Amino acid sequence: MKKIIYFVLILFFVIVLLPTCIVLCTGKKTISSEITSNGPFVTVLKHDTGQTESYSLEKYLEGVVAAEMPASFHAEALKAQAVAARTFIYNRIISDSPDPDHPDAHVCTDSTHCKAFFSEEHLETKMGDGWYETYFPKIQASVIETCGEIVTYENEPIVAVFHSTGSGRTENAKDVWGGDLPYLKSVESSGDISSPKFTSTVEVAKTKVCETLGVTEAHVYGYERSEGGAVLTVNIGGYLFKGTDIRSYFDLKSANFEIEEKDDAFIFHVKGSGHGVGLSQYGANALAEAGSNYIDILTTYYTDVSLSKAW
Repeated sequence: MKKIIYFVLILFFVIVLLPTCIVLCTGKKTISSEITSNGPFVTVLKHDTGQTESYSLEKYLEGVVAAEMPASFHAEALKAQAVAARTFIYNRIISDSPDPDHPDAHVCTDSTHCKAFFSEEHLETKMGDGWYETYFPKIQASVIETCGEIVTYENEPIVAVFHSTGSGRTENAKDVWGGDLPYLKSVESSGDISSPKFTSTVEVAKTKVCETLGVTEAHVYGYERSEGGAVLTVNIGGYLFKGTDIRSYFDLKSANFEIEEKDDAFIFHVKGSGHGVGLSQYGANALAEAGSNYIDILTTYYTDVSLSKAW
């Protein structure tokens, strides 16, 4: 009889008290009731239609990886992308603060705000003859073989940001966004040079520069640069401008640029593509081609992190 009582008490603790203790200790809402073999469910706002749909996280990830990284990339780079994207989305799911831009959905499909996403129907019908048969199994494998894995720092999921192409070195988060995160530090990314987006040029008439910046003289007096090489501030016409603002004003691929002055124009010589923080996708592919596995890649681009199972 005592054994039965002990068993009932243990069962009560595991089913009722333990989840409550977890919530109280972590300060985060539990999602255990939403867990399936394919992870928690994620609600997704389709920004092109305004409709909200629900997917298991692992199924949703297949569409994210397909949209965010070239499927021709090495399998280990695709796995690194899958884990980084899963970490980003998992953070959204467990957050107690819904995004004010879509309070009824964990994420949206706007790549400039959350993550790009292709539905399986889109991949089957709109990616060209043979694409689905050739590449979708590879994308599925990147998700299945890393199922449930996320990147953590001190046992908490990280803000797993990524970008297309670095400039040979990634950026410190504090230099780009102002907030310092210990795992988003500037690291070497020599494989970026393999990217077709590694360099680009943009020419802007000096009259347009003056008009846009509100200066009377289009002349560069100097730069302040970050550890990763991006322009923090640039003095144009005697006024200081943030490199990120210059990037936005003149549609540059990154804030790592050098300005060549001509008689009537500025020529922006740009390195990299994207904000430059976290994982470089082309850099990751170069590491994979050189023999690194996805864990090596993730721990290269995110400092002092570990891989953990979210469920």
